[in-house]
Parts: sequence; C-alpha cells; structure tokens
Amino acid sequence: MSNSLSDYTNEDLESYRGKEVSEFIDNVSENYNDFYFIQEPPGKIQGVTFYYDKYKVLIYISTRNYIKSFDINMSWNLTDFMNEEIERIIIQNVVTTK
Repeated sequence: MSNSLSDYTNEDLESYRGKEVSEFIDNVSENYNDFYFIQEPPGKIQGVTFYYDKYKVLIYISTRNYIKSFDINMSWNLTDFMNEEIERIIIQNVVTTK
C-alpha cells in the first residue's frame, strides 16, 4: 500500500525505526526528484535527503552495514544505502516562490 507524504503522522514515521530505508521509500506513493547524502562532518554519512515536489524527506540511519561510514571521496551508493536501518525520518514542506 502506497501512502502520500502528506498522510504520514509522527507515529507512522516512528514505526519505520529499525526497518530498511527501501521499505519506507517503496511505500511512498510519490517519486523523489533528487537526493543528497547528509554528511556531518563532511565525509561521514548520516543519512539522505530525498526531494519531492512538495516535500523533502530526511532519513537518518542507525547502521552502516552496506556503506562505509566515512568516505573521503563521498562516493556512497544509493542502492547500498537503501539496505541500511532507519534511525529517524523527518518530513518537511518545501516552500516554493513564483
């Protein structure tokens, strides 16, 4: 069952803790337009920000079993990232001006 990002509650997001990133992404009815790895500090992966038309979704991970925690070249693979376990998900509205 696919869900619109606007339908998720904090409880829904919390239920994904410990599950693979791909499980959440596969359950979102919208397709993301772009993504960027979250690095804190630079070179150390913490998660990914997925950009959708009206939202951005920040997914922080609790494991680094499929990707290297630190990569000086910052050359992580999104497919590998999708197998990591979710620590926290934050959904934010994207404000657009025209």
